Amino acid sequence: MENAKFLNSKTPELDSNLPQKLRFTNRHDMQIGGRAEGLTWMNSFFEERLAFYSEYISKPEKARYGCSRLSPYFAWGCISIKEVYQKSIALKKLSPYKKQLNAFISRLRWQAHFIQKFEMEPRIEFEAFNKGYLDIEQPVNKTYVNAWKDGKTGYPLVDASLRAVKETGYLNFRMRSMSVSFLVHHLFQHFSTGSAWLARQFLDFEPGIHYAQFQMQAGFTGTNTIRIYNPTKNALDHDSEAVFIKKYIPELRELPTEFAIEPWKLTAMEETLYNFKLGVDYPERIVDIRETRKLALAKLYAKRKEPLTITEKDRILKVHTLKRRFS
Repeated sequence: MENAKFLNSKTPELDSNLPQKLRFTNRHDMQIGGRAEGLTWMNSFFEERLAFYSEYISKPEKARYGCSRLSPYFAWGCISIKEVYQKSIALKKLSPYKKQLNAFISRLRWQAHFIQKFEMEPRIEFEAFNKGYLDIEQPVNKTYVNAWKDGKTGYPLVDASLRAVKETGYLNFRMRSMSVSFLVHHLFQHFSTGSAWLARQFLDFEPGIHYAQFQMQAGFTGTNTIRIYNPTKNALDHDSEAVFIKKYIPELRELPTEFAIEPWKLTAMEETLYNFKLGVDYPERIVDIRETRKLALAKLYAKRKEPLTITEKDRILKVHTLKRRFS
């Protein structure tokens, strides 16, 4: 990494101050392939960006800097999990960032765990992991699905996330989870209506992780907590200045931060002031997440009480977890 210009660790600025050797294609922020590029990203992470890993991991824009960004190079076989794991273990002896390294190493282990799950039950690409959910009714609503894919749901953080992944091939884990949660819970669409499409957007697509995570977010394991993300709360928590939202939704760039996050709060007078019309310049919300959350939870938890779902939960724990954890 000699001659690379690194970020000042005390005053992180994004985008323009990324280490110069971290190159992208002409498409904004689309990483370049190859082993040499993978090693450059790996060295940059361990030498400079690791310091921000835990702090930035949930931030949709800052994660682009603070996360390792090694997943595409794993997925395409440019670098191996083993060599990165060994480098991480060796670095722990010297690095002041042991907490960050432990968190990173934990995720390397989880990657292998999820891939093993998929190899054992590849059917989860198409159907519910827990067979108690196979007959859950989720009628396809093409209007909803298309709005989700196009980033036009009326919820800015969801829309920014979907537009970002189409443009860059990357999205941090929390935004991936939130986007999937919106599809399967707030729009109550079967995960297969979006899983294959989203797989084609990811530069780092790994089937084992992708489909296992879709199952978890859909609540179809019967073993995990059902997480229904509130996109507005996540925007306030992780994109409070609307940097990420405005970057990928140009329609909202001229609005003050509070309205870029919640444009439905604009009054008629404010719409005139900012020369903005909700429903014209940017879509109105296609659902009310307060209501859809209640409906999704009621339907999913009702299925959890059924005998087949309970039996399947025990089977999944027995097959896919360590014995001491199951006992």
